[in-house]
Amino acid sequence: MKNLATRALGPKWLSGYAGGWTLGTLVGIATVLLFIFGKLRVRGYRCALSTAMRGKLIVAANHPEGLSPFLMSGIFFPWFLFFPRLLFWNMSRERLVPSWALGMLRCILVDRGDRIKKSEALSRVLKIVADGGNILVFAEGTRTIDPDNLAEFREKNGRKLRRIRTGVPMIARYAKARIMPVWIDVPDITVKLGPLQTLTHLFFAKKRRMIISFGEPYAVREKWHGLAAENEFLEDRILAS
Repeated sequence: MKNLATRALGPKWLSGYAGGWTLGTLVGIATVLLFIFGKLRVRGYRCALSTAMRGKLIVAANHPEGLSPFLMSGIFFPWFLFFPRLLFWNMSRERLVPSWALGMLRCILVDRGDRIKKSEALSRVLKIVADGGNILVFAEGTRTIDPDNLAEFREKNGRKLRRIRTGVPMIARYAKARIMPVWIDVPDITVKLGPLQTLTHLFFAKKRRMIISFGEPYAVREKWHGLAAENEFLEDRILAS
């Protein structure tokens, strides 16, 4: 019975219900309000919903600001109240999320200064995805504009993305999961923004809105071209979404 529930609802589905019906509901209502006020638009929603319902999915997005980690699950409200697989797991850096909220927000804590703990976190991610869970990864590693973390960028069609150095394609390969690229667009960002700062930024200009564009999901190519090449391929897919 437990294995049947896991296949239908995703790994650790009880914590998904707990998070969905508490903090998740608040995030969902806030997301709906952003839609109502014209501050949020989503492209490719039906494909994203049907793909996420099947599980074993890594949602790989750019990270222009600090509000999108909440909205990426919030846009699937109220569906995640009944299908907790739609309340995405995510990887949070140390001290960004209070310890009491980690479980309800489905956060996997990543201590980047400790190799052992980082390896343990990646092993946990691999297991969750292999067991049919969905996880959200901001492939740039930090926000696009982050003066404390200088990086090389790729630019294409007016879009700018930090070069990806993560192991997302490798996780997808070993877990036999698909990757869904996502482009998040918030115009006129010039500094690093947190969640509340992003809300202020959106409402400061009348026609300013966040647009979340889901690309076509794909499986890592059978012939492995090396992590660098696969990351470059992921960059292309995110920039084209």
